[in-house]
Amino acid sequence: MDLVPCENRFFLAASIPVLPPTMESEKSDLYWSLRAIDNLRFALLELTPLVLKRGALIVAGDKAVKDLIQGIARSLDDNASLFGEPFVGYEKRVFLHTEVGEGDYKAGFFLGGMEDVERAYGYFCNRHSPDLAFPVATTGSAARRLFDANLAHFSSELKQNLQESTSYGTLFNNLLDTLSGIVPVNSVKQEYRKPALSNNKKPVISSSPLPNQAGIS
Repeated sequence: MDLVPCENRFFLAASIPVLPPTMESEKSDLYWSLRAIDNLRFALLELTPLVLKRGALIVAGDKAVKDLIQGIARSLDDNASLFGEPFVGYEKRVFLHTEVGEGDYKAGFFLGGMEDVERAYGYFCNRHSPDLAFPVATTGSAARRLFDANLAHFSSELKQNLQESTSYGTLFNNLLDTLSGIVPVNSVKQEYRKPALSNNKKPVISSSPLPNQAGIS
């Protein structure tokens, strides 16, 4: 039985920025310099249960991100069983992909990452309104670049939240509630813009490794 109506599908593109073996790639060095890995981890921990309690999460990401999200879903099912709550099957609401794929989405979230996240953002915005795409700048790297390149998509309040907020539970819960209420999230509609390569590097927020699912708490 399909537990999730097809209209309640959310897309997530996220990965950990890595530095290549050589320092020859200016763009890879740029992603690395913008990394905010602790923030990326916290954002994933907050976003995943909020989405899974509303619908299905289609994930395009690296192995560490996918393992973390599957671990969160298992924890939700385990907690439901422990406290005698009705079994939902959150783990069955997680779908792992390498790209956006077919179908409609309520929203797309873009966290951290490198070129993979930038490509996913472009694919998503080619099929959906950029108003439904949310690059969370505080998670660093590609998400930071995408946010900076597409400021015109966001209302002033949303722009400030995506740029500054690390209260991810509140940020994502408000976004998801707004989307569920069919209230416009953004005030301006334009085509998305691909980030330009720049040498203007932001300060590094964190360099801590993203844990696998065993590190969930």
